[in-house]
Amino acid sequence: IARKKVKLAWIENNSTRKASLKKQRLGLVKKVESSTLSFGGDAQVLHPTMDCSLSKLLARINFDS
Repeated sequence: IARKKVKLAWIENNSTRKASLKKQRLGLVKKVESSTLSFGGDAQVLHPTMDCSLSKLLARINFDS
């Protein structure tokens, strides 16, 4: 069964938007987790949010490990 096309639009309600972002993030983490288990390796997920700029996020990541 094919899915309908999703129209991209700004979600006005703050709580709905944050809940949607959290679901997307958890789904992405789940996919990365399953692929690292399948292929045997390490992975990092870089997922900026509305509250955190990309530069702040990059500053928190330890690229040496």
